[in-house]
Amino acid sequence: MATGATDSFAPVDTAGLEDLQVIFPELGIDNDQGFGGSGANHSAKRTRNACARDFPSLDPDFYYAPMSKFGPGEEDCRATGAVAWITEESLREGLRLDPKWDPAGWDHVKTVSPNNQARLHLIANVLGGHNHTLRNFVSGYQLDANSVHMWDLEEDVLNAVKSGQSVTYGVVPVYGDSGHPGVPSDILIRARGSEGFRLDCNVRNFPRGDVRAGMSCKGGD
Repeated sequence: MATGATDSFAPVDTAGLEDLQVIFPELGIDNDQGFGGSGANHSAKRTRNACARDFPSLDPDFYYAPMSKFGPGEEDCRATGAVAWITEESLREGLRLDPKWDPAGWDHVKTVSPNNQARLHLIANVLGGHNHTLRNFVSGYQLDANSVHMWDLEEDVLNAVKSGQSVTYGVVPVYGDSGHPGVPSDILIRARGSEGFRLDCNVRNFPRGDVRAGMSCKGGD
């Protein structure tokens, strides 16, 4: 796993990684754990490969952690996590901003489960997540990881925000036994609302019919 030195991160990334560490203290998220190191030039005019699409967020309420290298190629960069501070003003209902590019491992998921591939937002479109950076996307499966499990959790967050709560929402992809180093095996999702809403869930990123597929949650809202 690629590593990055502390001084290679912009101040917003240092602060954002600290926020992820607070939400996921058991993961050891810091500058020595492979977060960052994509080598992206954010001022480049051409972004023809995945590692060059490691763009930071321009919205202070949405933070996407720097991508990490998992191999030597120009396409070998993967998302590492995101945090959002979501209010009613953040919501984007009725307007869908699909990703502009394919995340790492896209061909792999198409091969494993044809016609079931999905470009999974870490921070969902409906919650205000952005499509201008590959930091916010991973490859996965429409059924059941995306359109059953993740959608259900995102709807819970949406309803909490609509009820008047502001929600801190953190997502971290975990790369394990998916069969491809750029495709997460698990997607950890945690949320805390200003009036008691809570989520602490793990979506297993496997296609329907795989014995490893499913979702588990601790507690509830």
